Amino acid sequence: MHCHNEFLDDGDVLDVEQPLQFRDRAQIEADLAAVGLVTLNVWSDWAGTSFGDTEAEPLMVFDAALLS
Repeated sequence: MHCHNEFLDDGDVLDVEQPLQFRDRAQIEADLAAVGLVTLNVWSDWAGTSFGDTEAEPLMVFDAALLS
């Protein structure tokens, strides 16, 4: 993935190449836990539709919080 950013205030330009990473729910939750976060909810879209954990749902939206 190529990202091109132009900062209008100072005219700087930043171009970055980044590989896309596709991870399953278990890996994402493990990554969140590794940095002290716990998953509160997972949705299949930005409207908050419940996530059914199927391959037909390519988008996962995570709601996470710091462990207390």
